[in-house]
Amino acid sequence: MAGSGGSDIRAPIFNGDNYEFWKIGMRTIFKSHGIWDLVEKGLEIPESKGKKVDAEGSSE
Repeated sequence: MAGSGGSDIRAPIFNGDNYEFWKIGMRTIFKSHGIWDLVEKGLEIPESKGKKVDAEGSSE
């Protein structure tokens, strides 16, 4: 049953109004899923074998 049990969390869509409320909602969702550290620290991507990747993500 889709939607039963409360496990279906939908991110609030920011429409330009009430930024503070949207920000709190997004932070709460990310923290509840244990991914808030990605927002604060970013994602470390290991270098590809044999390819050089520049800051924009294109490879040589």
